[in-house]
Amino acid sequence: MPVKIDGDPMEWPQPFRYYDGNTKLQFAIENDTANIYLCFKITDEPTQLRLFNGGMAVWIDPKGKKKETAGIMFPLKHERIASGSGQKHKTQVEAEDPSVQRSDILRLKQHALLQQTTIHLKGFTGVPEQELPLKNDYGINVGFNWDSLNILSIEYKIPVKLLLGHNLLLADTLKPIGLGFLENALEVPTRTVQDESAQGGDMGGNSGMGNNTMGGRNNGMGGMGGGMNRGGSGYSSGSRGGGGMGGGSFNPATQEQKVWTRVILSY
Repeated sequence: MPVKIDGDPMEWPQPFRYYDGNTKLQFAIENDTANIYLCFKITDEPTQLRLFNGGMAVWIDPKGKKKETAGIMFPLKHERIASGSGQKHKTQVEAEDPSVQRSDILRLKQHALLQQTTIHLKGFTGVPEQELPLKNDYGINVGFNWDSLNILSIEYKIPVKLLLGHNLLLADTLKPIGLGFLENALEVPTRTVQDESAQGGDMGGNSGMGNNTMGGRNNGMGGMGGGMNRGGSGYSSGSRGGGGMGGGSFNPATQEQKVWTRVILSY
């Protein structure tokens, strides 16, 4: 069945075959001789907020390595409202409150459908690096939407010719391509003296933060085997950059998360 790039995953086989625990993304990939189709499904609402605030990139390496050769940046990073504009940062308790999260998702959907109307492209054959509409003349298309259960789906269509320089040949199915996706790290707002006073006391004595600097921390995930289309795919994920709170709990959203897999296309 042809894939319609509209954010509705109903034409995709269910359930999705692949899931990454670090990024909390379910994903599936298909192709024909002209296009590669990719779909992400995100059921976790905090992850949805992270994607539309921090942004995500999909990378493809035609040589089957982990090189960021050709990429689609979507969703694009949402620029924070300038400090002092009246925006209030939520406490951890507020952020974990289901009613607060539901309110956040409603605002997210309204903002995303109005503002997330472009993609940023890099490295495709004959396509200058630029920002383009979700549907464009190059045929690199993206669609996204939520269903009635607030599950987000993001679909991508990538013409094979813009990646390989030609339509898919039988010889192209004899070697894998590299597929990676990256969730950007979220910026942690700097607390001011007023913020700490509003929380009712010295943060250092209770959370281990105090005046400590943010320490680096890495968090990896082992490989997972699996087949895709007619071939196999090695699967790995991990994180880099960011930092953990000195002496406090670790927030994975403060680290960049990147996943790579190798895919053999079908003919």
